[in-house]
Amino acid sequence: MSIVNRIFRFGLAFCLVSWLVLPSIRAQAQDIAIATVDTGQLAGIPEKVLTEAYGRLGLSVSFTEFSLNKSLEVANAGDYDGETGRVAGVESKYPNLLMVPVSFYSLDAVALATRKDIQVDGWESLAGYRVGYIAGGQLVERETKGWERVTTVQGMSQGLKLLLKGKFDVFIDERRHASREIAFFGVDSVKILEPPIVEIPLYHYVHKKNAKLIPRLTKVLQDMEAEGVIDKIAAGKAE
Repeated sequence: MSIVNRIFRFGLAFCLVSWLVLPSIRAQAQDIAIATVDTGQLAGIPEKVLTEAYGRLGLSVSFTEFSLNKSLEVANAGDYDGETGRVAGVESKYPNLLMVPVSFYSLDAVALATRKDIQVDGWESLAGYRVGYIAGGQLVERETKGWERVTTVQGMSQGLKLLLKGKFDVFIDERRHASREIAFFGVDSVKILEPPIVEIPLYHYVHKKNAKLIPRLTKVLQDMEAEGVIDKIAAGKAE
């Protein structure tokens, strides 16, 4: 065989191997774009968990912050590949979003108040009060449906101002976020009432175009949970 033929055959084989391998490499390098809310609200823990989970699938992931409502809207529209983490059931309002059925994080819904006479014992214990919460809180919206005196605000600063002015009896928020905002605004008269209203498990949602990822993400998150990786990330001890 002439050297020209050998070079030609080698080149053909190389092209064939490249054609077979490069799609796999491109798939591994694929960037998953996730819509999220303020990443500092939960210390960025959900984002860190998902970065690890997608990384185990050979996929990189990026996050873009939106308001509570907007994050779900852009994910549901397919502008993004999914939404970081929400309570179970948001698919009833956003049907293009599919839940990955492994809770990888949880948070406490708490009531904030300046009054000392309010006793918290689940959602119904607050039904008779003037209640405020940040627009886009899907769980609060669902649990307070039908209540007569419920008002949404656009942000925590507005909520705390109205609470201090006596416009609300209680303001509902997530414990970590509430603690941070109370300290930031220096409103010592606002207290977090105990016990929490409820502990809320969060689930990752993907757009239906990425439905094929759900079994793989489910397995990865289950593995991470069994290995204690999620707990280490939440505790800030992950390497």
